[in-house]
Amino acid sequence: MRGGFCRIYPGQRILVGDQVLSYQELAQYFNAKKKKNVSLPQIFIRVNKDAGYEVELERSRTRESSLRVTFGLKVRVNAIA
Repeated sequence: MRGGFCRIYPGQRILVGDQVLSYQELAQYFNAKKKKNVSLPQIFIRVNKDAGYEVELERSRTRESSLRVTFGLKVRVNAIA
């Protein structure tokens, strides 16, 4: 549902294109702010086709970025064309 809300619980996975992201992968990245004292209002996700469609999280946008995840009081995911 576009613009809707979907809660992800431990053990669940989400499908982004042909790639599956797990709750644990997302939670580990978002919790890094608490662990490393890092302030990141957004991250970029790219799918590395050369590494067997591995998902990579990046701090800045590149030509290969597929999604932008912005978070704060709300989490917003935007597809990048």
